[in-house]
Amino acid sequence: MKKRIRMVGARPLRQKLLALPLVPPPLKSELDAAKQAYSAFLDEFKQQPLKWGIVPFEEIVSPYKERVDQAEQRVQVFLDSPQSYVTHDLVSHVLGEYKGIPLSEQQSQKGKQPKGSNLLSEDASTWSGSRIAEVARQRGYATSSDKDSIIRELISRSGKSEATVRRAIREGGLTKIYKEMKRR
Repeated sequence: MKKRIRMVGARPLRQKLLALPLVPPPLKSELDAAKQAYSAFLDEFKQQPLKWGIVPFEEIVSPYKERVDQAEQRVQVFLDSPQSYVTHDLVSHVLGEYKGIPLSEQQSQKGKQPKGSNLLSEDASTWSGSRIAEVARQRGYATSSDKDSIIRELISRSGKSEATVRRAIREGGLTKIYKEMKRR
């Protein structure tokens, strides 16, 4: 079974991806500008209808409507085939939005820390291998029948990993195999 890596920034990344607009900012700003110009024209036309004289309303408003229609058509084309609209503006927008969010395990802060480096001992002191071996010797590790409980106690007291504690005990000469290797 493969171990699943849980990233620290996965939830904020998912939330930002869900909040990503369907329409890229350049197309959205173009559509908003066209609609704003159209509504500004309509407001001005309502206030001063005689300013344009006897020209039919449809002729006056047609350039504004065409601009809005073209912008809406570009948005629809983008929604139909988003691959064709991956532009520099869209890429820079996405990179700007996600700056500082870890996109992979290698980029996350947790992935950069060595294992066990942030574990503190109960007395906030540094535990060396010789100190771990000495405490294990005092607890009677070599003759004990319950060695796992001594190892668990040393792990909790020192803040080191199980492999580190077992290595320190082995190098401290408390195991039969290491004693025999030293004699040779």
